[in-house]
Amino acid sequence: SPYLKCQSPVTDYKDIHKYLDNGVDGYTLIELKNNNCIPIKYIQVNDVLIDGSRVLGVIKIDATKLDGLYKYKTINGSGNIIGFNVSLDKQYKREKINLDEKYLYQILTDTGSFSVNGISVMDYNFCIDTL
Repeated sequence: SPYLKCQSPVTDYKDIHKYLDNGVDGYTLIELKNNNCIPIKYIQVNDVLIDGSRVLGVIKIDATKLDGLYKYKTINGSGNIIGFNVSLDKQYKREKINLDEKYLYQILTDTGSFSVNGISVMDYNFCIDTL
């Protein structure tokens, strides 16, 4: 077969969310094309984001099944993001935090990414698409 086999930590389908889900705190501000900033939990399908990408879907993730939350701090100090398994375009340090969140949020965009505090965040499908 011309395709490479993916190495995945998922050994049982019940583990799929524990290892592949990714999302951010519901109050993470997302800037829209009209310059309004709203929490990701209130983003809607077809919203247009500041970078021109269109929202195709909004995902609400059960955070109680994940292995903790982390604060991702960019090394150059441009911002912080709270979430789980977040894929960023910048180098960052990650520290585990105690935060009693029941839900995290992620979005699907037509570009595969979106911006938070000037940091490019890969959308929900990124982890799955890279397998």
